Amino acid sequence: MAKSVKSKQKVKIRNEKRKRYYVRELNNLKKLVEEREARRTVGDIVNWNNTPEVLAKLDGKLETDDKKLKKPCEGMDTCEKAPKVYGKNLRDKDGNYPEWMNNKQKHKQKLRNKRMKARKMKNKKRIK
Repeated sequence: MAKSVKSKQKVKIRNEKRKRYYVRELNNLKKLVEEREARRTVGDIVNWNNTPEVLAKLDGKLETDDKKLKKPCEGMDTCEKAPKVYGKNLRDKDGNYPEWMNNKQKHKQKLRNKRMKARKMKNKKRIK
């Protein structure tokens, strides 16, 4: 089949676009190269011989900070624990679904729970 005028026009426009975006992309790449070179010069200033000592000091500080953060709750039980979500039905102890679940997911999960319950009941009847 012959190529239509419309498809030829689309190809022509695409080629023009490609030329326009090529200039933009080239400028962006040049900027990235310049920024990278600037970062390299900053990296050369750092004395790489003493970095293990600095890292060891930082690790020590981080460990002490972690210990401070992991204090057990004192006095009243005010520690907030993450809500328990059960694996199969994805509900917590109050029967609510997690906040991150949208309505469509909740509806699908309800249907799955219904099917699982029906299978369970069917298996119980078979055993008797």
